[in-house]
Amino acid sequence: RHSLRLVYQAAGWRDEEATVLLGLSEMILQVRGPREALKPAKEAVAIFQDIGDKSGEASGMLVVAQCQVAQKAATDALRSTVSARRLFQSLFDAAGEAQCLLVAAEVYTRNGAWDEAARVAREAQKICQKGGETKAEGDCLEVLVQLRISVLQKEEESGRRHKPADIEQAVSAVSELIQILDQLPETEERRIMCLSQLSALKLLAQDNEGALKCADEALKLAVVLDRPLPMGQALVCLSEAHHGLGQVRDAVQAAEDAVSLFEQLGDPGLLENAKLAVEQAKRPLPERPPNTGTSSSSSAPAPSPAAS
Repeated sequence: RHSLRLVYQAAGWRDEEATVLLGLSEMILQVRGPREALKPAKEAVAIFQDIGDKSGEASGMLVVAQCQVAQKAATDALRSTVSARRLFQSLFDAAGEAQCLLVAAEVYTRNGAWDEAARVAREAQKICQKGGETKAEGDCLEVLVQLRISVLQKEEESGRRHKPADIEQAVSAVSELIQILDQLPETEERRIMCLSQLSALKLLAQDNEGALKCADEALKLAVVLDRPLPMGQALVCLSEAHHGLGQVRDAVQAAEDAVSLFEQLGDPGLLENAKLAVEQAKRPLPERPPNTGTSSSSSAPAPSPAAS
């Protein structure tokens, strides 16, 4: 790409030169890190500004912001996202504007400002929804899901009980994402994973019937698509849901089916998780008070934040 840049530079094709610089910056960011990637990104922005290409300038500022996030330069990164967002707004580019907000959300997440990160991600989702950018809206919701579930996991890691409001927000975000995935092509596997996540979240909320329904839907879709990995994960969720309802035989059967699948896949981590599910399925269900207070007493673990 560096050679291409020299060719375009010699020919005076400045727009092509800037585009190559931007691609070079993104590649360097992945391979070598942000320090080396920042220079070509800023050079690209300068060229785009000089030739009056606002779209290119906006994209370049966004890459600059991503480099600054990786450098942990939070103030600079937020300033760059604001500049990029204004440019995308002037171009009526809802997806680009939303992407700026998602980069800002990453800054807030890295600094532990979870509520602000979620607020910004939700704002991005609404912008895409208003602009009819369904795919970009799904991307925003995936970030929001990751944030909501990460909050639950951090509560679990610190030994705190889950707040019902946190569980409810996570359930809402995953449910919205599933609805968006229904509108997009070739997202069936992601939808299975989201249904499994939703099942786990409903278990946390002590909605065992809802958990069973989601897990069963995930399993049926995985069977139709013949996807062993999500099939096994859905079976684990199904086992946990049956256990929550006191249906021991069904819980054990689902967990043992998951063990068989993961043995075939040869994944030690997933296999160990399925074996633990078998043990859990055989245990008597502890009595739990209704989840109506300020905290949840559920012993079920928070689901993984990965939705894609």
